[in-house]
Amino acid sequence: QGALFDTLPGPPGPGIDALTQVYADQLARIAETEHPGRFRLLVAAESAGTLIAVEMGATGLPWRADVHDEILTELLGEASPVGG
Repeated sequence: QGALFDTLPGPPGPGIDALTQVYADQLARIAETEHPGRFRLLVAAESAGTLIAVEMGATGLPWRADVHDEILTELLGEASPVGG
């Protein structure tokens, strides 16, 4: 199986220390909200959506719904009749 993201040429990223600090800050901000569990779920959904968007941008997304559905069915199997 290939990597989710290929290595791209360019300047190095911010480094693990900076990423760890940003993550710690994110967790602290989540903890300070009125409903941390709900907000944590929203943050997780937004993060997953961002990863999907990056992957779609790298791979391309068919403009026709029928082609898109065909690709999803090929990769994931038939859709559940009860949703989800």
